[in-house]
Amino acid sequence: MERLSIHAINWIGIVALVLQIFFWDHISVVGSKEHSVAFLTLTFFLAIVDCTSSVLYIPFMSSIASNYLVSHLVGQSLSGLLPSFLALAQGVGGNPDCHQVNGTQVPVYPSPRFSVNVFFGLLTLLAIISWFAFFLLSNLKRFFAIDVTVGESSSRIAVETDKLQPQQHQPYQQQEHHHHPQESSSLSTRTLLTLLITEACICCITNGLLPPIQPYSVLVYGNVAYHFVVSLSAIASASGTYCSGFLNARQAKVLPVLLALAVASAGFILASALSSPSRLVTGGFGSVLIVCVWVANNALFAFCRASITRLLRAGSSQQKQSHRYLFLGGVFTQIGSAVGAIVMFCVINYTSAFKSFSPCS
Repeated sequence: MERLSIHAINWIGIVALVLQIFFWDHISVVGSKEHSVAFLTLTFFLAIVDCTSSVLYIPFMSSIASNYLVSHLVGQSLSGLLPSFLALAQGVGGNPDCHQVNGTQVPVYPSPRFSVNVFFGLLTLLAIISWFAFFLLSNLKRFFAIDVTVGESSSRIAVETDKLQPQQHQPYQQQEHHHHPQESSSLSTRTLLTLLITEACICCITNGLLPPIQPYSVLVYGNVAYHFVVSLSAIASASGTYCSGFLNARQAKVLPVLLALAVASAGFILASALSSPSRLVTGGFGSVLIVCVWVANNALFAFCRASITRLLRAGSSQQKQSHRYLFLGGVFTQIGSAVGAIVMFCVINYTSAFKSFSPCS
């Protein structure tokens, strides 16, 4: 049933993108006002695909050898990089020219190199490739193997013995204690709640609080800085996720330090957004600093998120229990993201805390 649900979600996204090619610019009149009903409706279905993917894909990974989990997380981090590269290839980067129109300065942006229809067509191709990759993954038996053993550089994380007993030690324990039945190891309730709440808080910040204020924080430094932030942040997320694959039990203790640094960088980003349309840091150094802070923020949070996911994956020696942990991780991911998005929607739309920057003002 889980695999069928993932196939269905993939095809909902593919169909929505195909329809976007033809209907993204259609305008409907609702209550005597023009609205992009088709675009918003199809975007809603794409958002459903995005929101349900973590609840379906991550638990599915419990049925696959854990050394493939980092590959999935890196691919997830890169999912925003490819569209951003397409946008750059389309020619959306660069600062606009300011033209005098009726006594006011109006920004004029260059024409794109290819149309929006082509852009959505390329995204559709990416979605089809994604579905085909899952089709192969779910039908190739070689992925559904037991975890790599001790002598083969296992990727399973070992949590402290009072909370989690590593799976790879069980055969040796059975040899030493034949008269004792094999006990399944699992995370304690306290450890599980700590990981889940931390995951929710990270997603509240990275998926809910920061994305809406990114234009306020960066655009004041120019479109070039903005697109550097978008592109390099995606690369940083993938790099941070990949580096989490080298985490072991002792190194897991550095996660609170990394989380503190990530939260501090998020505080700087929030301060820069609140200072818009003025620059928090003036001069040429300001553009470099804001790009570096955004990149570091994405890398740190990505590392912490991936590490928590791997801890949940390694949280039980039983596949069913591991599936449950990953499912809960996906649920808390969406809860945190929803809370952050609702908070920022209300703050941006119903308060004057954030002010937009106009390049020609």
